Amino acid sequence: MIEEAAQALADDAHYPENSVVRAALSLVNDAGPAALADVYRHQLTYVAREARWRLGSIASEHAIDVLGSQWLDEVRDRPVLTVMPMQMCTSDAINVVSKCFPGRQIIFFGEGVDASHYPWMTPTPLFASQGMQGVKQIMDVLVGGGVFCTYPDFVYQGRGALPYAMFGRPRSMASAMLSIAIKTRAFYCLHSAGSLSIRSRSKLTSP
Repeated sequence: MIEEAAQALADDAHYPENSVVRAALSLVNDAGPAALADVYRHQLTYVAREARWRLGSIASEHAIDVLGSQWLDEVRDRPVLTVMPMQMCTSDAINVVSKCFPGRQIIFFGEGVDASHYPWMTPTPLFASQGMQGVKQIMDVLVGGGVFCTYPDFVYQGRGALPYAMFGRPRSMASAMLSIAIKTRAFYCLHSAGSLSIRSRSKLTSP
């Protein structure tokens, strides 16, 4: 069903998102029909995964394969910043971080998001407050040897930003997140082929 729906959206000449997605794909020289359908397939897959989390039907799909586990071993007793690409659903991100760092205090951040948005997750995830109070909460968790998880590749409106290059294109990173990142270790989460595949990376440095 997802395959057919994605292809239908890509083939619809009147679907307003197509021109925007094609423009984005052109930045990486891949604006063909197949790539357009792939974008929608990916988006629909994660909408479906989030729905299955809500329905409780995804409980048996918690296998996690860690690639680069030596980086996780290296930070067992250190504060950790995890950055999740926004292409994965939040419930998957919460699950992955919780499974990779058992017994550690973990705090998440998202604009306008708190634990009440994810009542199906157990244990109940801790989300940082908005503003400077949230920064203090995050730093307290990290000082205590905990883990902070957020999305790295965009900046919320009204927040300080620093420019950097991502895949050869100019992007913005939240300056507050960067100030935290350069003091910690980070690993990147990706999803593949029905199980969660974690690609672990070493310490982030200031650009």
